[in-house]
Amino acid sequence: MATHGQYVPSGWYALQRSTGKSEKHLRLGLYCSLPCLMRNQRRLEECASIHAGRLRLPADDLQHYADLLERALGDLNEGMTVREVGDKHGIPTKTLRGWLETASISIGADDRYSGTGADTRQPPPLSAGQLRSLRQGRSPISVVNELAQKQILRDIDWEDSRTGRAHKPLFTFSLTATRADDGSTLRAEGRSTTKAAARTSAAEDLVQQLAAALS
Repeated sequence: MATHGQYVPSGWYALQRSTGKSEKHLRLGLYCSLPCLMRNQRRLEECASIHAGRLRLPADDLQHYADLLERALGDLNEGMTVREVGDKHGIPTKTLRGWLETASISIGADDRYSGTGADTRQPPPLSAGQLRSLRQGRSPISVVNELAQKQILRDIDWEDSRTGRAHKPLFTFSLTATRADDGSTLRAEGRSTTKAAARTSAAEDLVQQLAAALS
């Protein structure tokens, strides 16, 4: 369905709030867990692009919160505390803790994701078949985040840049990660006219490199 000039998929809700300055903000939410939100990212990207094109709206607007959640998870996987991640991305600590609790993501006494930090155990080797199963029904970014949570990929680092004219930008995302099994570094890059698509392209490139190395 469409509301306030934006496409809203089934199962989502739109909340319009007044800022008190004769302006209104539209917030998009989903009655779902955080992993569920990640799994629905690709569908939201496709629908947002179609609707944005019809109404001549920027396709990136609806991706803001999904992109924010992915960045927060990536920083937690890198060992940042919940408070540090919240401050970095402008998310209230209480709100971020609520998201993590809903997603059943465990935070230790040191305010860090329990899968990082003191736990230095080597994860079990990943097979090509396991990677294929993991990719089914998931977006490339969700796969990268899942591999990071399982400590199969470490030292995840995203970099982005923008070139081109204001009305026709070109976004570039670079992604690097270290394989926990052999210590090798994977480097990937994605380009597109939208941030979401460029980020997804970089993640897909990295996952394909990992799949080729495992085959």
